[in-house]
Amino acid sequence: MLRHVALEVRPEKVQPETAFWSAIGFEEVEVPADAGGDPVWLEREGTQVHLLPTAEPVVPSLGHPAVEVPDLEAAISRLEAGGL
Repeated sequence: MLRHVALEVRPEKVQPETAFWSAIGFEEVEVPADAGGDPVWLEREGTQVHLLPTAEPVVPSLGHPAVEVPDLEAAISRLEAGGL
């Protein structure tokens, strides 16, 4: 099982990223006080996504997270309803 993935995102993109992950079933969880910065952590079934606000994010050209959702059509509907 993958414990977490950390993604660097521009500060102004944290909210849209949070909305995306929430729409596919992740929920915000408490960030430990010693985590530093202003990250947002989300979790679903033991797997976490850590969004790290960064002025100049590094995005791997071929790297990406892949997630499985229990109901693809429902997830797509939530994404579309949220403007994502």
